[in-house]
Amino acid sequence: MRHRRQPSPSTRFAQSGALEIAYEVVGEGPPVLLIMGLGASRQLWKPQIDGLREHFTLIPFDNRGVGDSSVPRKPFTLEDMARDAKAVLDAVGIERAHVVGVSLGGMIAQHLALLFPEVVERLVLCVTTPGARYALPSVDVLETLLINRGRSPRQIARDNLRLLFTPETLVAQPHIEREFVELTLANLAPLRGFVLQAAATVSHDTLARLDRIRHPTLVLHADRDELVPLKNGELLHLHLPNSRFVILEGSAHGCFMDRAADANGVIRRFLDGDDDPRWFAAEGFRI
Repeated sequence: MRHRRQPSPSTRFAQSGALEIAYEVVGEGPPVLLIMGLGASRQLWKPQIDGLREHFTLIPFDNRGVGDSSVPRKPFTLEDMARDAKAVLDAVGIERAHVVGVSLGGMIAQHLALLFPEVVERLVLCVTTPGARYALPSVDVLETLLINRGRSPRQIARDNLRLLFTPETLVAQPHIEREFVELTLANLAPLRGFVLQAAATVSHDTLARLDRIRHPTLVLHADRDELVPLKNGELLHLHLPNSRFVILEGSAHGCFMDRAADANGVIRRFLDGDDDPRWFAAEGFRI
């Protein structure tokens, strides 16, 4: 069943089994598949689309359960979501692409690289994890997620600001709060879709298989991420045999938004094949 709203004229649909997966194609250059995080629509890729569209053909899509994509009735796995990503590439007619995933999207990207290694060129894993059990969020963060139940969408969006951005960021960049809340309210995930996505992450555990991902990989993390702590990025870099590790200092889980210029710059250089030797350091390179 599709989320009932009117898609934009630029929206296309890929068929993934019985589901329709909404996507767009923006820009010119080497293809880059953009995989968004938990409960979020492709609209949150706006900072990357604005910053990278002149250099790459960007393919943002809505994961199953959110945005303009179908909302399944039954539980699914991250492998199923990776097959959705492959279906989008097939629909566009692209055999091989760079893949950028943020948070849940980074988990899906790992499964895509494991299931369909032939379709991945270079891989960017942003504020994501090889398995949540390895580096859990703090008790305070878990409490914030739990007290959201029963609150209005606007209240939830405002509460979630502190999970995504540091207090200093919200003071220095006051537009972030307005833009995030507006984007969230305009693209609310159906409750069932959100819950099913969250449930799919519970069994995510790729740590023992990361050595099979031989693609050039950029692990991009934030040192003040409380939702997916920095330890997760460290584990990815340690176990991925061909990885680079860049840490955005003073930023949190929403670093791809509040540090968009820096994140986009690193991503562009990496996807262009311009590997900075400092990125290979075991402790990561901080910017």
